Amino acid sequence: MHHHRDWDTPLITALLVWLCTLPLIGLVILPVFGLQVAAVVAAGLLLLALLACWALCWWPAATAHRPDSK
Repeated sequence: MHHHRDWDTPLITALLVWLCTLPLIGLVILPVFGLQVAAVVAAGLLLLALLACWALCWWPAATAHRPDSK
């Protein structure tokens, strides 16, 4: 049985990595492409970070409990 602590660290790490990309987006994307594009890029990177966390954390845990897995 998995507890919340099994995925806290990767999730927090993914969110911190995303937060660290925000200044880079502000320095590179915002002046060149504007606020709307910078917001879309930031939201896309957040979604990518959360999907990567889900794929690396929850997917193996979910498939390990299937009856047909070895």
